[in-house]
Amino acid sequence: MKLRKLALGMSLLVLAGGATIAQAQFKLPGALGGASSSGSSDAAVTSDALVTSFIQSNTQILTAQKFLALAYDQKDKAALLESEAKALQSDGVGADELKKADELSQKTNEELAAKQAEKAKLSEQEKQYYVQSLPYFVRGVAGTKKLVGEVASFGSSSKQSMMGGGLSALRGGMGKLKEAMVIAKATPGYSKSVFDTFRKTVMIGKSNKVKMPADATAALAGLAP
Repeated sequence: MKLRKLALGMSLLVLAGGATIAQAQFKLPGALGGASSSGSSDAAVTSDALVTSFIQSNTQILTAQKFLALAYDQKDKAALLESEAKALQSDGVGADELKKADELSQKTNEELAAKQAEKAKLSEQEKQYYVQSLPYFVRGVAGTKKLVGEVASFGSSSKQSMMGGGLSALRGGMGKLKEAMVIAKATPGYSKSVFDTFRKTVMIGKSNKVKMPADATAALAGLAP
């Protein structure tokens, strides 16, 4: 048991390092929910809070992706994304469901990138789907930036707990440790996928003269290239 806890603690430190790198690459204005350079990392983040943040942000991303899937006439994919967004908000969501949501989001972003590369010119109906996706994307991007900071804080607070209270300290504030580990591991790749897709979506929207909400433009400006 002690060896298992030690392995979990070491894994958290490694994963948090990856999240810290991701955090340094992307910045959002505070008004959009982005943490300042000394924001979320200053306070301990529990595993429960980390899971909540992922669910909140990923639900927004899945919904944004649903509208983009409809823009490219992928009705089955849109239905799958909507179903997953609902499942993610169910009580007692576990590690397997969180991993499934992450994998679906990232795979969908890859598929959308291919569709966007093939067809940059949008019909009027497709433009409307793009418009509908943007508010969800803005909230999802802001939540994802917040998540990146929280993952780094989670690893840091875990390290401090271990140093201060030994292996037994891992029990405190980690009610959903397995779920948090899944999120921490996925966050660097997941966040990059989300931000890249958001950039492309805004770029294609602008090239098609889709009216950009002010917060979408601000969110884009807040992402480092």
